[in-house]
Amino acid sequence: MGLRIATLAILAAAAIAAGCASPSAVPPPPVSSPDDAAPGRTVIEVALTDFAITPKIIVAPAGRVRFEVVNRGVIEHDFHIPVLEGPHAHAQRLLRPGERRTFAYTVRPGTYEVVCTIPGHREAGMVATLDAGS
Repeated sequence: MGLRIATLAILAAAAIAAGCASPSAVPPPPVSSPDDAAPGRTVIEVALTDFAITPKIIVAPAGRVRFEVVNRGVIEHDFHIPVLEGPHAHAQRLLRPGERRTFAYTVRPGTYEVVCTIPGHREAGMVATLDAGS
């Protein structure tokens, strides 16, 4: 437990220092496409913070699902569903503090792990479950 608190303290200090180094960074607008508002499309809002993914259990129907993801933390995080993306999608799912992006997936019924793959973040609690029903 002491090691986890020390690790979180170090990560928080690094985040504050990094935030001071680039105050002019402005997040880009959300990524979207004309069919994002198509009837029948499921949209789920997800928040990334230091160090959690909310909601912890994400419930969605099977099929095409769009995730509106916002990083409300002070450091970078990513939104990754390993079973759906493979191991090397990290760079495409990275969000800077304050950034909001849209990610769309086609999911089959089942339970999927959702994580932040930045080293140490999963261990600090950035894990959620996607429960896709039929």
